[in-house]
Amino acid sequence: MSTQVFIPHQTSQSKQAFALQFPNRCVYTGEAAQRSEWVIASYKYGRRIMSAKVKVPYSEQAMQEAKRNRRIARVVFLLASVLLVIAVFVGAAAMRLKGGAVFGLGPFVALFLAALATGFVCKYILSKKWPTMKDMPLFYFESGNIGLSVHPHTNGVNFSFANDAIAREFANLNRAEVKTA
Repeated sequence: MSTQVFIPHQTSQSKQAFALQFPNRCVYTGEAAQRSEWVIASYKYGRRIMSAKVKVPYSEQAMQEAKRNRRIARVVFLLASVLLVIAVFVGAAAMRLKGGAVFGLGPFVALFLAALATGFVCKYILSKKWPTMKDMPLFYFESGNIGLSVHPHTNGVNFSFANDAIAREFANLNRAEVKTA
């Protein structure tokens, strides 16, 4: 994702909302939009994290690509997770057989750190084979869809677009500022 657009939330009678307009083109390919998908936009409002749904236009080709990418990512992450759990428990069992004490949070901390690293490594490897993988939010803490990531920010939302032209058009429609990374 290379182009970011920050949209501040609008407050009206103690309700926080986003009144967004997207171009009537696919946010990923720039082609004519054939369908739209709901994307959850979370944002910080004071100390609270709020969320709103926004409807994002996509072409049929982009949606098929996104579905394929999600299926591949699920299978790879599931296999990597199973192998990771097996490796941690085999390692713990081996330590116990050698007379070492396996107790406390050690194995669970190792499992968590290894799972986090595995997620990043898998995303990197997948994006080498399928380049569009790098344009998708694949982790549970990322919101969005192919070509668009949505990140909470203080009193607003950062939209990160893979397509620079769509990002500029979105910014113009919503009177927002464009930041190129």
